[in-house]
Amino acid sequence: MGINFPLRLYCFRISESIVILFNGGIKDQPTDQESEDLRLKFYEAQLLVNRISEAIRDGTMIVNNHSRTLTDFQGNSQIIL
Repeated sequence: MGINFPLRLYCFRISESIVILFNGGIKDQPTDQESEDLRLKFYEAQLLVNRISEAIRDGTMIVNNHSRTLTDFQGNSQIIL
């Protein structure tokens, strides 16, 4: 992969052992925001990162690095944001 590799994937690194992978696509413009294919995907990834970060801060979502899981405050692994 070189510097001109066109595929863009969005991710959120929560810890050393937990990374959330979001959608992506082909970057066909100078910026992701200008790309017809990536604009909405970029925005959605940012929105989800903000919601996940807030849920972790307020304790609604719990990070367990030992088991490499995210759970809600009741221990459920299926989380709806």
